[in-house]
Amino acid sequence: MPTLRDPIIMTIGLVAAGLLPAADAHGQSFTGQGHHPTDFFTVQEEMVILDFEHEGPGDARIRLVDREGEVVDEFSWSDGPVSSSRALSPPRGREYAVDVQASGAWTVRVRQTDLESDLARALSEAHASGAEAARNHGTRDWLGKGFVAGLLGGPVGTGLGTYLAGRSSVSGTHQTDGTSLTMDDPAAIAAFEDGYRDRVREDRTRDAIRGGIVGTIVFAAIIFQVVDLGGGPGTPGGGDGGPQLSPFPLN
Repeated sequence: MPTLRDPIIMTIGLVAAGLLPAADAHGQSFTGQGHHPTDFFTVQEEMVILDFEHEGPGDARIRLVDREGEVVDEFSWSDGPVSSSRALSPPRGREYAVDVQASGAWTVRVRQTDLESDLARALSEAHASGAEAARNHGTRDWLGKGFVAGLLGGPVGTGLGTYLAGRSSVSGTHQTDGTSLTMDDPAAIAAFEDGYRDRVREDRTRDAIRGGIVGTIVFAAIIFQVVDLGGGPGTPGGGDGGPQLSPFPLN
């Protein structure tokens, strides 16, 4: 027998599928121009998806902030226009706003879903697919970069090389690598590209550490060699410029 719960479930399903517009917090839209925050909204689900469109030609940045002004997460893009999505999981039951910094007109859509939903699973699968596709992205050049960093700076150079590897820019996406996506949701595409970038940076960091270790070993060997050749007072290869006395008595 149909119950009151049945049409509610059907309506939620249609909203999630995009067949009905979402009028509550699970599908709010905000528009603005330039640097301007959205109204506050309450997070009720485990995952929040921010769909962002920017019509301007310049850089753009969005920040999720709470009532106290604390930045929960932020994302940025360069060389607009922009049409992208990002998924995040802020604490539930609190109010947030999206602080937008852009040069032109923009639109922010806020979608909410639980981690067991089809959309959440699709995002997880897209992220994993991106990481798998990144296996074909060569990172061996960071072995050489790490080696040079370790050779010139020892442990400090290795640390700097590792830091730069983990924050390096990544060129190439699913389009340039010949991988096609069957998902039309921009959040899924963004998750794929995030997975791609995360895997490339992880591999670069690993190679930079390996190269840095070898470079640091060579760096240390050079230092020891220089110290050994330089010597010190009273040691072979060194001296203080005075006569060396024999420890044995002369007859």
